[in-house]
Parts: sequence; structure tokens; C-alpha cells
Amino acid sequence: MNITWILPPILALVVVAGWSGSNRYSTYRLDKSSEALQARLSTHPSGPGTDAAASMTKSSGQPGSLKKLATLMAEVQRTGSKLAMMRLDQRIRGMTRDELVSALDEIDGAATSNQWSGLKEKLFQQLCKKDPKSALDRFANSSGSDSRMKIEALTAAMRGWPQKDLAMAENWLTEQIAAGKLDSATYDGENHSLVELENGLVVAQICADPTSATARLSVLPKKRRMNCLFTYGDTPIPEKNQLAYANLVRNFLPEEYRALVIACFADHLGSEAVSNRVLGKSPFLAWSDFPSDYKPFTECFDRIEATPTERADCVEQAISLKLNGVPAPRVSFEEIDVLHAWATEQAPNKADNLTSQVLWHKTKRGASFSEVAEQAVRYSNESGNDGLLFEFLTTKKVPAGDMAEARLLAEKIIDPARRQIVLDRLK
Repeated sequence: MNITWILPPILALVVVAGWSGSNRYSTYRLDKSSEALQARLSTHPSGPGTDAAASMTKSSGQPGSLKKLATLMAEVQRTGSKLAMMRLDQRIRGMTRDELVSALDEIDGAATSNQWSGLKEKLFQQLCKKDPKSALDRFANSSGSDSRMKIEALTAAMRGWPQKDLAMAENWLTEQIAAGKLDSATYDGENHSLVELENGLVVAQICADPTSATARLSVLPKKRRMNCLFTYGDTPIPEKNQLAYANLVRNFLPEEYRALVIACFADHLGSEAVSNRVLGKSPFLAWSDFPSDYKPFTECFDRIEATPTERADCVEQAISLKLNGVPAPRVSFEEIDVLHAWATEQAPNKADNLTSQVLWHKTKRGASFSEVAEQAVRYSNESGNDGLLFEFLTTKKVPAGDMAEARLLAEKIIDPARRQIVLDRLK
């Protein structure tokens, strides 16, 4: 089944969710980097800087005034120093629930509260971790850009909440919906606060207890199920729960959408795994570019027990996502070799067409027709049939200046019926 036609109507959903997810994941990675650096410092009790490191990793029990927090935040923003961020994070982590609420109240009461947005975000993030109920209630009274910050903090924090807090959050969200507090919609008919909260809750439930996610999805309208089951690298699902996630997709989404959703999931997992091996490679660029290693993708297919049909559809959708990526992806001939081998293994009936699409994409990035045609001939010779050469000459319209060379290539097609189809197209 060719499901490429479903991509355009929901591509916006993929891009919007991917961008918002990328922001949350960047914050998550930065927090983890800070925690890891603190851990390394705490294991080295001697040497230069020992006193400074100890002062940052040892809790004083006195979180300090809002003025002190603001001073530390200003230093972070001015210098971008990881050590300054560690001092700020250490102080905020030492604050009690009441201290966090008091500081947030003080900021909200300030005449120029917008100047405190960075500090407010970090305080609210900590409140999400320390007292989920207080954070949810505080979100209920927010509006505008303040809501956006709080949604991102809540959905990120949900990953670490125990099941009892997720159950509380589910009841809270149900009450908000029943009271009509999340009814307002934007131009596309969706309340994006509701969409993201539902997604954050369901994905967190999948990570903690897939049974609770099943129960939640069972009572949701069909349209909202789709939103809940789009997941990205910012909300990683543990390997042990990935089969449960795939089964939820199979059970709750229409057949024509399943491959795209699973392909997005596998693509982000695979791209993130590959990017982690490349120093300085950002996850967003890894998602856009073609990888040089598809092993993580295949391992994901194996973990979710993908059928041959699912694998083929997922390969097709993963490559379509790359070709439609922003920025336009770069791909080398070596990477096309790897892609062709992977597609041949996982989607043998679609490999020739998909490889041809990527070869034609290569011409948009500066390669000549002769260069990509040479690759198409090589793949056909290696396979022992002319399937890929036929697909290459029929996938796109050959430029007028390359018609003569294309006709010579067509003569290499052994099957007379296929050869004639190509020659007719090249007249």
C-alpha cells in the first residue's frame, strides 16, 4: 500500500510537534549536561577549583532570596557559563515547595514580570518536579505566553512522575476539560494546550504503565488519539515499552496513518542514536539529514515486531520525511549506497523506486544527471535486473538537455515492454 499521499495534510502537524519537541528536548539535554558535570566534579575531591566545586554541589539548605536568584540568572544569561548555571540550578533545587510558590508569586506581582521570564521558567520547572499538583493548578490560572512556557515544563516533567502523580494529572486534565477551560481553539480548530498536555500525559503513561495509556486512549475522541500518539525524540520511550507503544498505534489509529506515525517514531529514535555518535551534530540536523547508519532504525523495527508490510511502509515514510525535510537534506553517494542496501533489505518491493527518488534529489544538491545515472546503472547491474534503471528513468521528467543520454540508458533495459515505456516517455 502506497501511503505517501497522506503526508501533505498532516505534515504541518509533524513539523509543529517536532519544533516544539525540539525545544523541550534541548532544555532537557541542557539540564542533563549540567547534572552530569556536577556529578563529575563531585567525584574529584582534590585539585584546582575544589573549593568552588564543593560550594556548588553541597546544599547549604538556604536557597537565598529572589534577588540572589535574579543575580545568578543574569550571570548565566550574560556569560553563558555552565558553572554559573550549575550554581543557579543547585540553589533552585534546594528550594522547598513553599519557597518556589512564594518566588513565583513575587515575580507574578512585579510590575515588570516579563523581565523575569527566564528565572520564572526555571522555578516553574522545579515546581513541576517537586509538587506536580501545585504546578498543574498554577498552569490552570495562566494565559498567553506564560501558558506556553508552563506547558513545555509540564510535559517535560511528566516523564519523571510516578504513576500516582500521573493518575492525579489525568484526573486534573479530565476536570479541566469537563469545566470547559480548554475549549478555546485556534484557526485550525485545535486547542494546542490541550493537544500538548494530552500528548505529554499519554506518552508519560506509556513510559510508566502502558495499561493506563490504553485506558486513557480508549475514552478520547479519535482525532485526539492521533495527536497523543505522535511522539518525538524529546520524549523518549524506554526500549522495554516501545512494543507497547507500537501496539497502541496499531490498535487506536486508522490503518492509513499507522505507518507514518511509526515511521516518525523510528526516524527520530534512529536519527538521535546516530547523532549521538557525531561530535557537535545537533538532533535537529540529524533528523533532517540522511544518516550513514540505519542499524538503529532496524533495531527499532525489531523491538516493535514490525511486519514486512509495516517495515516497507515505514521505510517509505521515513525517506519521504527526509526528502521533505527543512532544511533540504544533504546526501552523499556513499550514504545513498547505505540507504539502498537498507531499503532493499527492509522494503524489497519499494527499494528501487525509493532509491531513484533519492538519486533525483541528489541532482537538486548539485550532482549532474550523468553522475546519478551512473549510480542507477550500477545498482541495476549489481541486482541482476533492470528494475532500478527503469524506476530512475520514469520517476522524474528527464531534463531536455539530458534526453540523449537518457535514451542510451533506456537501451540498456532488457525487458522490451519496460524499455518501450521509457522510450515513449523520452520522445
